[in-house]
Amino acid sequence: MLFAICHPSIAVEAQIGLSLRILCGFGIDEIAGAFLTNKETINKRLFRAKEKLRNEKVLSLTEHLHSQKPEIRSWQLWRQKN
Repeated sequence: MLFAICHPSIAVEAQIGLSLRILCGFGIDEIAGAFLTNKETINKRLFRAKEKLRNEKVLSLTEHLHSQKPEIRSWQLWRQKN
């Protein structure tokens, strides 16, 4: 997930915002405070970044794997390697 949200096709501010939201679990209010902007701006920024990653098919594999149970994920990854 880290590599997907830090993809070079999105702006650095969006990468940081997505990292704080998805990986660290910060709320929109907290991220807006860190960027010294309002909630609407952060919501739009994160939405546009996610859309761009979806359009470029960066998030399709990670979302699919993330939605499955951990034991299924590890089995599928193991099968792909072998």
